[in-house]
Amino acid sequence: CVQEEIRFVLSPELLVSLAVCPCMQDLETILIVGSERFSNYSGYAGTFEYAGPMTDAAEADERGVLRTSVVAYDATYYGNGEGAERQFGKGPIARELNKALCAFLPIGAFGHRP
Repeated sequence: CVQEEIRFVLSPELLVSLAVCPCMQDLETILIVGSERFSNYSGYAGTFEYAGPMTDAAEADERGVLRTSVVAYDATYYGNGEGAERQFGKGPIARELNKALCAFLPIGAFGHRP
């Protein structure tokens, strides 16, 4: 398990997004708000293991939604062989910069809440 998989198994509610969120387009990211973490863990990748239950200490808003956010941001895989240099073209760089902008803008930057 690596970071994405670890985050999703710690907060199983996130797994629902795999079924209900469409594949992201070039100018999209997905913001998931309010997921609760239920588990502790130790290790990473091949040493990852469950380390017991936990109670999420995140605060809730006035609606009872936890103040947690997860942003899904897909990167393009170019591989190691021929064609890997394509990632340095204007189009691919613009795609990654747009994704990063969407992913790292503060929530509410455009005057609305999720």
